[in-house]
Amino acid sequence: MYSPEPSRVTRCYYGMDTLDDTVRSILALAATYKPGTIIKAERVVDEYLDEFKGYRARRAAMDALLRELASPERQARNRGGLFELIELHLKRRHREFAHLFQ
Repeated sequence: MYSPEPSRVTRCYYGMDTLDDTVRSILALAATYKPGTIIKAERVVDEYLDEFKGYRARRAAMDALLRELASPERQARNRGGLFELIELHLKRRHREFAHLFQ
């Protein structure tokens, strides 16, 4: 059966689903915070970023994730400074992407 290339809107929604899934996973990790949780959260973030190709797409994905985690309702669920550690991880990844895509 022929299936046409998904439209830009479909891809946008796919990205939102991926963002929503990533945020839900991070919130679940924050709820059960214990030593080593940051490693699991970094893997979740890396899987999310791997869905995007190119520097601009990944940078936009990072910004979207940071905005979601910075919202007041999300911050209330930030345990163990997990979101701050994720932010540091994203800064490291940004430097890596900037270097790779120069």
